[in-house]
Order: sequence, then C-alpha cells, then structure tokens
Amino acid sequence: MAKTTVRDVGLADFSAAVLERSHAVPVVVDFWAPWCRPCLTLGPILERLADEANGAWELVKVNTDQEPEIATRYSIQGIPAVKGFRDGKLISEFVGVVPERSIRAFLDGLIPSGADRLATEAQVKMAAGDKQGAESLFQEALRQQKDHAGAALGLAELLLERGDQDGARELLEALPPGSEESRQAAGILKRLKFSAEAASLPSREAGEAALAAHPHDLEAIWTVAMHAAAAGNHAKALSGFLHIAEMDRRFKDDGGRKAMLDIFTILGPDHELSMEFRPRLAGALH
Repeated sequence: MAKTTVRDVGLADFSAAVLERSHAVPVVVDFWAPWCRPCLTLGPILERLADEANGAWELVKVNTDQEPEIATRYSIQGIPAVKGFRDGKLISEFVGVVPERSIRAFLDGLIPSGADRLATEAQVKMAAGDKQGAESLFQEALRQQKDHAGAALGLAELLLERGDQDGARELLEALPPGSEESRQAAGILKRLKFSAEAASLPSREAGEAALAAHPHDLEAIWTVAMHAAAAGNHAKALSGFLHIAEMDRRFKDDGGRKAMLDIFTILGPDHELSMEFRPRLAGALH
C-alpha cells in the first residue's frame, strides 16, 4: 500500500483543501505545533490510520503557530486538536491523545453511512427537479437510519411543498437537538407557526384596509405583519412587529418582540435583516 501524502494547509488553501474537498471525501484536520509532545505522538497514529483507510478519508495538518487565524476561527484552546469535516461542515472533533479505538470510532462516525449516501443522492435528485425520486431515497435513508437528520429535513421540505404540514412537523420535531439540521428545522417550524397564526386572522386584504383606516390599530398591524411573515416578506413583518413592540409590550403578551425573535430564528443570525433589526429591537426595549 502506498503511503498517504499528508498536506500541510494554511489560511490561503484551507477552504479548498478542507471545506470544498470535504464535499468529495471526509477530511480530518490535525491542529498541532512542533513543540507539542502529545502532537508528535498523535500525528503518526493519524497518518497510519489514513494509510489504512486508502482514500476513504484524507488527513491535513495545520501548524497553529504558523496559522493563528485558523486556530482562532475554530476555537482551538489546546493541542493536539482533531476536527473532522464532511460536506463542508464540521462533523465531529476531539482534543488530546486518546486511545486508538476512540480515534477509530471518531473516523467511523465521519465516513458516510449508507443512509448518508442515500440522502446525498436524494438532494441531487431534488436539485434536478426529480422530487418523486428524491422522496423515495429520503424514505429509504430513514428506513436504514430512522434518526438521520439530513433525510428527515429533506423529506420534510418535500412534504411542505405538497401541503402536508402535519407530516413535515412530525419529522422536524423528532430531529435530535444540536445538529445543523435541527437549527434549520427550528426555522421551518417557526414558518409553520406563522402560517397557522395567519390562517386564524382576517385576510391580508382586510388587515391592509383596517390599517389604512386606522394606522395605529395594533390588531391591524399584527394581522398585516403576520401575513407578511407567513408569505416570507420578512422585512415588512419585522417592521410591523417592531412597531408593536415599541407601542405596547403587553399586546399579545409581548407578541411583537417574540415574533421578531421567531423571524431571527428563520433567517439566522448573520442575515442582513437580523443584523439590522436586532439592534433596533434592543433599542425599543430599553
């Protein structure tokens, strides 16, 4: 067996060598430094296991002395630190020299399972417009691994498209907490919450008419903002809910603030609307 080539990567090529490459094959990153004795113990073990894997995953090394920006970005507090990436995301990690059986278990969790491969193939079909084929593959992935987060999230999206909100909600609420998929699911569940609330209110047109006649009517503002949120017009919804939070915190039990927080969950913390309206909400509350 040919010896695996281990790459040293830095800031300039980390994205390509780790994040982009991990879409094709899992990538293990060994954060180390030449002065670190435990690093010199762990490094050869990882290299030997990479040889045994014969391309099932790839090993790269980051010298934290030479690449402090990468170390800071990934919150490296102690070395050796090992992080495993797949599909552009950090999947698992450990710190320090651990028993080889623990390293092998870490690697087993990183290498795609049959359910992982099915879910990935389903995503490809869904992107190509083959929704029926994608649904079959997501269902098969869940038969193989009932708690597979990616398959559950993908299937829930398909169910929502055809109006099966109850089926989608059941899948999303069952996702294990802490995963990236569960955070996405939280956003989708908030969207469903807005849709259900909007359906219980007067129509959007009725709300707009009431607001035109009475610009400070909180019920009218709430109705218009709720319909905007249900339709995905988050800028309009946030403006309305902020107005409510500024006018009356008691309205619907601080409903304006709570609705804004739900929209922030849908958008994510880095969305431009989240970054614009969070400080405006904070200002309104103080």
